[in-house]
Amino acid sequence: MYDALRVSMDEQGNVFYSVVIYELGPVGLARRNVHIVFDDGDRLTLPLELHRPIWRPYNPPSLEWIDSVPVVTVMSMGFSHEGGHNNESARAFLSIADELRDEQ
Repeated sequence: MYDALRVSMDEQGNVFYSVVIYELGPVGLARRNVHIVFDDGDRLTLPLELHRPIWRPYNPPSLEWIDSVPVVTVMSMGFSHEGGHNNESARAFLSIADELRDEQ
């Protein structure tokens, strides 16, 4: 079950599960459904949808204060062996973390 379910959070902070199945194949594959059977025996059939992420230009991590609360925005994080945005993001995030070290 947890191979296909991913925990997600919407912009309002609501936590939910998404069914995520990665499949390589030609464009135009027939639409598929996923069949879910709950512990109580209830069944649900959901159509799988193709996800096409929206490309956004790179922005480094940023810190802004909203009503005295520090809000950190991060598009990507982690160090990579190849360098690039991941390394820049990780370093920027670490500098923000140092700045917020003593915050509540």
